[in-house]
Amino acid sequence: MPHRSISILLVEDSPLDSRLLHEGLKPAIASGEVFLQTVKRLSQAIDELRTNEFSCVLLDLGLPDGQGIGNVSALREVDPKAAIVVLTGLDDEKLAVEALKRGAQDYLVKGATASDGLMRMVRRAVQRNRQTLALQTRRDQAFFEASHDAQTLLPNAALFADRARQWFHHPAALPPSLACLRVQGIESARSRYGAVVGDELLRDVVQLLAEGLPPTATLARLEANVFALTGLPSETLQGHLTQCRQALAGLNQIGGCAVEVSLRFGVVQDDGQGVEACIEAALAVLESTTDLPAAIVPSVTVSGPTPSEAPVGRWQPWADLRESEFAGVELLPVEGQDGSIATVLSQAEQLAHQWQQWQASRFEPAKLALTLPAAVLVDESLPVALSALFRRAALPASRVQLLVGEAAFRAPDRSLSALTQLRREGFGVVMEGDGSSDIALADFVAFPVQAYRLSKSFTRHLLAENLQGRSRRLLTALLGAAEALGAAVIANGVDTREALAALRLMGLHLVQGRALAPDGAADTLPILWERGPAKP
Repeated sequence: MPHRSISILLVEDSPLDSRLLHEGLKPAIASGEVFLQTVKRLSQAIDELRTNEFSCVLLDLGLPDGQGIGNVSALREVDPKAAIVVLTGLDDEKLAVEALKRGAQDYLVKGATASDGLMRMVRRAVQRNRQTLALQTRRDQAFFEASHDAQTLLPNAALFADRARQWFHHPAALPPSLACLRVQGIESARSRYGAVVGDELLRDVVQLLAEGLPPTATLARLEANVFALTGLPSETLQGHLTQCRQALAGLNQIGGCAVEVSLRFGVVQDDGQGVEACIEAALAVLESTTDLPAAIVPSVTVSGPTPSEAPVGRWQPWADLRESEFAGVELLPVEGQDGSIATVLSQAEQLAHQWQQWQASRFEPAKLALTLPAAVLVDESLPVALSALFRRAALPASRVQLLVGEAAFRAPDRSLSALTQLRREGFGVVMEGDGSSDIALADFVAFPVQAYRLSKSFTRHLLAENLQGRSRRLLTALLGAAEALGAAVIANGVDTREALAALRLMGLHLVQGRALAPDGAADTLPILWERGPAKP
């Protein structure tokens, strides 16, 4: 799709009306503000929306294969993020108003709006739709955060109680029941092997507990290692938990560390006392249940470097939209960690160790990215230490990209000397935006870097300015300089489909953010790689 600020899909089967609308948009098309695609049937519009991103749809309500306000509902189901302006005749305004209730942003009486008014209506509809979507997203996010456990993403106690009340009135819940269960061994693993192993064990436990549950079932986390389950007939519930106990007993190794976990549970049936009383009763049964205590056995030996006891970050890939595949993965720094060389080397150890784990499972991401704070570049031992560490892990330096903030390129010769040596060792160097809306083109041109990564705040500025203004001029200059220097430009912080579509229009094809893939644990990446980036 051409690089335009606003992309419009016109759905109109009348050649005369289509030509009039095209003429009305002609000045905006000529100026480069608008890209216009025209189709004559509802089915063609659905195909276009499934394939491409459009800012706005101009929709006739009388089409050969679709009549009335049902056309609005049909397109809303395919793409709720495109604004819809209904096209109507003079005698159909009542129908158009009904279409607004179905999700259209505005309506246009054919032939009654001049060119300037038409573009104002389109811009207003697009902006109103963005505001509506942003509000809905904030509401959905606020509800999810308030009703789910942040670590496991399972429902919390409040949402579980609400779901249990619904299940207790379900015809299949005869008699209604629920269970509380405790997994032992997670905290022991965390204290013995560190937070990484403990968190990975928790994720595996949740996956086992949830495996095979029907849509009616709700698995929730009440507190640290105490969970609750409802939404199954009593016999099925008891059988599922017995199977889970057996499966957890077979979970004996996580990240090279040998572990042993056990499961206790208490199941109660409701005899009219209500959900809260049932939860309390199930917890009481759980506390009175005796089981063999969970134990931790010594870790097995793993060759090569082992990760530090210090907490480590999560992983987030970046994608190449031209190739429709992931291009590399970044080890995200842990929030609140200092920028000392010891911390950097600890993260490098984790990256090298994970590389070995991936290779053993035949998974090899093309590039691995690691953040280097400016403070560590004054240490003359850094290049040698990094090179030696990765050589021991058989991780080629050419596969590693070092993310360095812009400030380091304006630092004294000592920092630039370290960067030069790192390049000689074969590492890729990526200049990272410093968090402002500015782009240091002079620094970018002065030092030979492999790529420039836009900061998250720059991406927000660009979108807030609707791809116009100073941010766009800076980005255009950067793209020109990058092309001349043979360097890449990576957009970071692409967390919404709207941002993804906008950056694609600007010609950016290397992107990173939650719109493509969420950050997560190392063991999820092979599956993510096989599936590919989320479709924009």
